[in-house]
Amino acid sequence: MGLELNECMVVKAMQLFEQFVIRWGVMIIGPTMSGKSTIIKVLEKAQNRLAQQLGGDKYKNVKMEKMNPKAIHENEFYGHMDETQQPPQWMDGVFSHLFRTMILEPQNVARWLLMDGPVDTLWIESMNSLLDDSKTLTMNNGDRLSLTPNCKLLFEVADLDQASPATISRVGLVYMD
Repeated sequence: MGLELNECMVVKAMQLFEQFVIRWGVMIIGPTMSGKSTIIKVLEKAQNRLAQQLGGDKYKNVKMEKMNPKAIHENEFYGHMDETQQPPQWMDGVFSHLFRTMILEPQNVARWLLMDGPVDTLWIESMNSLLDDSKTLTMNNGDRLSLTPNCKLLFEVADLDQASPATISRVGLVYMD
């Protein structure tokens, strides 16, 4: 695989898999260099290998998209109305564009959207309805985007300082030390 693994990393990758079985949103929490990215890569490669060997519904080929939510302005995250056009037009943000692409993917492909960066109340609180049982994100333009069974949201964060109890209660958690 090209990755240096120890027993702890394998256990954590299994914990991530178990969280994905019961949750559609999972946060991996830990300091830099704790192995967060490694366990994601391990699980992705393991699932792809199992999908090739066994197929079926349990193991699907994984397509992962990555973004850093703090690297873009709030309007660039979900989207905004472009007032420079007549009439004003809705412009999808990075997240909404990736999310629309994911939910249109065939169901035999597992789609993971990885948000790698600090949690910020400016964008995470709007995601609570997507992370709860409704699995629906209502955009500012009125579009309602529903999470499909093959899609998972993954958050790679150092801490949960800016996450509310409402957000934390809606996701699975894997702690790295």
